[in-house]
Amino acid sequence: MSRDLSYKEECERLQKLLAEVSTDEESLNEEDEEIVEEELISDHQSNSEEELDSDSEVYVCESTDDYVGKDGNTIWYKKEPRKNVKTPAHNIISKLPGNIGETKNVSSPINSWTFLIDESMISIIVECTNIFIRSIACKFGRERDAHPTKISEIKAFIGLLYFGGLHKSSYVNVKDLWATDGTGIDIFHRTMSYKRFLFLMRCVRFDDIRDRSSRREVDKLAPIRNIFEMFVANCQKVQTPGEYVTIDEKLEPFRGRCSFRQYMPNKPAKYGIKIFALVDARTFYTWNLEIYAGTQPAGPYNVENGPDKIVKRLLEPIFNSGRNLTVDNWYTSYDLAKDLLKKKITLVRTVRKNKRELPKEFISGKKREQYSTLFGFQKNLTLVSYVPKKNKCVVLLS
Repeated sequence: MSRDLSYKEECERLQKLLAEVSTDEESLNEEDEEIVEEELISDHQSNSEEELDSDSEVYVCESTDDYVGKDGNTIWYKKEPRKNVKTPAHNIISKLPGNIGETKNVSSPINSWTFLIDESMISIIVECTNIFIRSIACKFGRERDAHPTKISEIKAFIGLLYFGGLHKSSYVNVKDLWATDGTGIDIFHRTMSYKRFLFLMRCVRFDDIRDRSSRREVDKLAPIRNIFEMFVANCQKVQTPGEYVTIDEKLEPFRGRCSFRQYMPNKPAKYGIKIFALVDARTFYTWNLEIYAGTQPAGPYNVENGPDKIVKRLLEPIFNSGRNLTVDNWYTSYDLAKDLLKKKITLVRTVRKNKRELPKEFISGKKREQYSTLFGFQKNLTLVSYVPKKNKCVVLLS
């Protein structure tokens, strides 16, 4: 049984207890600081973050919990980095989508068409077509069989081409469209004669044939370059794309003689001219185009045709606009994603599994549960590997 302590002894005991408690708290705080510091280093190395922003892109992985790419240098963290409270600059749209200027008051289809193919383009077509007609007029016995064309006739000619496409007449004999026994279409023979239509089909030109040979020495697209660029400029002049855009290629059917004609067995037409297109993902409005002409001769049109180069050329007019791009895995490049982010363009796309920046855990669906997901994080980059069904996985980069 303990005895009662005097006032002096009680004070001395309390002082000892306070001293012991303060000593324990100091040691506990020191241990906590060491634990917190160790956790920060294992999750996001300070030197790794600095090197991630540098041009050298040399990564240092000191944690066994992170994923390492097949190249041995690219690190993907398992934990998502801390997010900023403010909206990142690359997610702020600087140009609102929609019609521009006078196009807001369009009242008819023909009115909207004239904004895309304007009078100046029609005038160039008429002039270049007449130059060709004059060059072959001597081959015709009658002058009226090769008389020059004019703007109204070229517009009617283009209208018949549209109308034939509307009736899905691509594989119909042209003569059947001019039939007057009730099997043809009245608007064709009422607009112009069958012979005149064939004559214009043969003679229509989009450039001056007199200096074409010199222009083709530096440009395979010389016969169409001027009109094509005017059309693309008009597409961009009348409409601003939305916040979501996409890039892919299309094949315009063509089996004639052309040095850059493409064979694509996965396309319905299989043979044709390949065109890369930048399209608004919501309205399907085509905003930018580039014809694939293969390897151009030395000169101003000799450009690289790598997927990343094509994407950058198509996106250049909307750099720093805060838009988001979706592409398929043919265009995929780890470096492209980072380069576009510097131009305030975000990117979403599937990734081919042969990319060296991917960790081996992300490229195989074997021994993984169905519907399971793996995430890898970097600064402003997210890698996702999803298993939609057994032994198969899809990799997505954002």
